[in-house]
Amino acid sequence: SFPFLAVPNEMYSTKSIHKHINPNYPQTYNSIGDPYKGSLESLPDRWKQKQFVTQKFPKNADNGFFVKQTYHPEPYIEIAEKYSQTQPLEKRKLGFGSHDASKTGEFTCSKSTERFRSLVKHENRLMEKHRIQAKEKELLEMMKRVSVKSPKDRYGKKLHS
Repeated sequence: SFPFLAVPNEMYSTKSIHKHINPNYPQTYNSIGDPYKGSLESLPDRWKQKQFVTQKFPKNADNGFFVKQTYHPEPYIEIAEKYSQTQPLEKRKLGFGSHDASKTGEFTCSKSTERFRSLVKHENRLMEKHRIQAKEKELLEMMKRVSVKSPKDRYGKKLHS
């Protein structure tokens, strides 16, 4: 016989042989016509039953661990700072020609954040739509060719960094 072929009855056999060729070899896969074996048949009986059951005690019904939760609806309130109340117009400083309020907490409000995010997405779509890649490459090549001059002060002297 051939020594390079593994025989299923030998100890060091690694070759999987089809179940219809050798009925003594254990089946390793399913094929057409095999009977169905569901996962429940292979589970032990103790795994098919309830695992953990406790009794609810009336003395513990209001503040215990096994209390049924009840739903209490609350209206959604957007937490946004009203600048007219927190920074009245007469107390605001005149900066850049306007009496605009200091809006340091503007983007803590989810509505303003979403508004800004949608505006940025819209601008990105417009930029991509009107982009001319050939001109971009031409401009980048031109910028590489231009020599960079060191900065000078108003008297013409070089600034040292």
